Amino acid sequence: MKRIMCAPIGAFALVAACLTAGAVLAETAEEAVAYAFLGLAADAELDRGRMHLTWQAVSASPAMFAGHGEGPGRTYDVIFTVTALSDCDYEIQLAGPPEMVRGGEALYARIQLDEVAGILAGEFQVTIEGDGFCQTGESNPNCTLVHKTDIYGTLDPAKHARLVGQLQGEVCAKPQ
Repeated sequence: MKRIMCAPIGAFALVAACLTAGAVLAETAEEAVAYAFLGLAADAELDRGRMHLTWQAVSASPAMFAGHGEGPGRTYDVIFTVTALSDCDYEIQLAGPPEMVRGGEALYARIQLDEVAGILAGEFQVTIEGDGFCQTGESNPNCTLVHKTDIYGTLDPAKHARLVGQLQGEVCAKPQ
């Protein structure tokens, strides 16, 4: 959690100044994309079957998350990087062991926020409404339109809704 220090001014002004400063320290657009589409955040965790995933934030812009997975007889380390190409367009790269990630680093997904109508959280996947999310696969280097993608950290419903709203209402707002 980020701590905000405010100079002593009138009580009402102090609260307003602190609330405004808190809003300024919100997630970057890349961090919001990482959370909304993949569940990635600092200290994110997910238990999926017998596999346990943990994540550490490396940078905010581009948003980089280093992940460690452990399961019976298997461990691995990967890095997701979310880069803004514009206010509405994002690219996600995945780096990891070559036996797991094609060539050791590969395109994972591309996102066109202005083509995404909604992002609905599920337990292990998010559902994407619209035609703004394409993803590659282990054997498919071409980005293919998909409407569901796996998440890698447990999603908090309130935070997910807030960040999806931020992405659609502020970052890549559609003209009225």
